[in-house]
Amino acid sequence: MNKLDKQIKVNYSNMLKIDKRYQDLVTNIVCYLRGKLNSVDAEEAINDVNDILLGAQSRGEDLEVLVGDYEEFCDNIIDAYRGSDKWYSLKSYFYDFGGISIYMLVFFMALDIISSIPTVKPLTISNILNMKYTISLAPFISLIIALVFSIGIVKYICTHPGGNEKGNKKEAIMSFIIIFIVLSAMVASTFFFRKIEIYTFSNIPVIIIIAFLVCIAVIGANVIEFIKARRMDKIKFRRFI
Repeated sequence: MNKLDKQIKVNYSNMLKIDKRYQDLVTNIVCYLRGKLNSVDAEEAINDVNDILLGAQSRGEDLEVLVGDYEEFCDNIIDAYRGSDKWYSLKSYFYDFGGISIYMLVFFMALDIISSIPTVKPLTISNILNMKYTISLAPFISLIIALVFSIGIVKYICTHPGGNEKGNKKEAIMSFIIIFIVLSAMVASTFFFRKIEIYTFSNIPVIIIIAFLVCIAVIGANVIEFIKARRMDKIKFRRFI
């Protein structure tokens, strides 16, 4: 378990210590912070908020009165983390989606390789393992579509934590429609952007290409996790000076 996972576990445990009548308030705060900050900053901010709420609760204060408008309450905390960094949002996407984007790209490339197999003539194991593979623009476009969709869903869920039963049904229908549109766009982009070729591996077995892509994915994801860990260490150090 890495440092971020441990912090999430601690935050969840502390949230459960807050009186049940304030659980909706706590949920709204947590979702709002996670939707506006990167994962490392969000969990540190949630940790600070838990300390504030638990302290107030021990003194018998009304947490609803203490917080007031939870969005304004959170915005003050968010501003402290964002500061004057104009690139904060872009960096947040790197922190939160950098690792998974590498895996997704490898996945889309693997699908592209598999979908190219029927073009091999004659269709034998030897020819499949040694077939030519051309990297096209299609996997990269699929990655961009998937990332935009994923980021949009995460941000929407975090900024719209509640909802009534009627609203939930509408959201479920809209989610189905959006997913259908996204999948259709990805399929269409595969056929269109496959024509835009980037590089052809003519003398390298496909199995070696796949192994190379997997290595890149593992190394890249570990580098991003290391950056997250360093970021968390800096935040904790700053809290004690």
